[in-house]
Amino acid sequence: MSAAAVSPGAHTTSHAATFSAAQLQPVLVPRVRQRPPNRVRLALCQMRVTADKGINLATAARDIATAAEGGATLVVLPECFNCPYDTSRVRGYAEELPPVGVSGTVRHGSRTLAAIQVAARRAGVTIVAGSIPELTSHDGRLYNTSMVVGPSGELLAKHRKMHLCDVDVPGGVRLRESTTFTPGHQVTTFPMPTGEAVTAPAAPPGTTNGGSASSSSAQARAPIVPLRIGVGICYDVRFPELSALMARQSGAGLLVFPAALNKALGPAHWELLLRARAVDNQVYLAVCSPACGGADDPEEKRYPSWGHSMIVSPWGKVLTSAQFEPEIVYADIDGSLLDSVRTALPISKQRRHDVYMTVAVAPSS
Repeated sequence: MSAAAVSPGAHTTSHAATFSAAQLQPVLVPRVRQRPPNRVRLALCQMRVTADKGINLATAARDIATAAEGGATLVVLPECFNCPYDTSRVRGYAEELPPVGVSGTVRHGSRTLAAIQVAARRAGVTIVAGSIPELTSHDGRLYNTSMVVGPSGELLAKHRKMHLCDVDVPGGVRLRESTTFTPGHQVTTFPMPTGEAVTAPAAPPGTTNGGSASSSSAQARAPIVPLRIGVGICYDVRFPELSALMARQSGAGLLVFPAALNKALGPAHWELLLRARAVDNQVYLAVCSPACGGADDPEEKRYPSWGHSMIVSPWGKVLTSAQFEPEIVYADIDGSLLDSVRTALPISKQRRHDVYMTVAVAPSS
């Protein structure tokens, strides 16, 4: 998608306007980019965010296309990728979102979602579209919402940030997200679309991986279980209960957290948190942050970005990490590594559920 496909301009959404993938791109043939059944190629797009929504959408579309050219089948954007991270201004960028399940050809009121649907169909990838300010018209509430769009343009899932960042770090940063946003109430996971599988089924009873030719043949014919992905947003990662629910109760093998990291907390805690969540839950973990804006960027002065988008393995190894500048980083999500780590350290079978449990009290999506 070129910059011309999404015109830069005023950021305020007109609720009278409707957008659809079909409207923005007349001829799109959806395709699913195939990968070997035990791998998904993940890309994090650490993009620079400006005060112009049109420019941000064009940048996101360009990065998605570049990530697909690099072999990615799953692409992640940062928190607040269509607007600056500034709670005093986000309402001007807010958009109403349609319900989960809407296809890429249905008209709706979200300019940002329509642009992401075009990009997904064009590239044939699944996109965790960072987050945007979501407006609910019936009550005027704002949510910090991530959208998941499949290769056909379908809206597969939405996650509303559950834990709002109200912090006051002496000499560092003071944030009060709760003055602007309403917290979400659902744990969000989704399966990768067909063709993007990573976890093979267990061998049938009485057989082993080195079993007979007939058992190997039967296993080869068995359906592949698609990778399940959990979605949180930035501050959500500080709450181990949420990651545990996504991994243990919903079966996620990859947890994705779009984020807007700042230079006060990023250096102190971020890598530590990501590696801890990955090891605790024996999952891959990815965080995608905006790039730094530079010394002369007014948005950077308002909110100094940390960057450092990162992917961590279930063994706690940092597989890849960006620095401060705009960059796309990649890693393969390998189902065989998930299996081997869980076999070597079978903690899921050793938990004392007679003593403690982590359970969801609200419905999961």
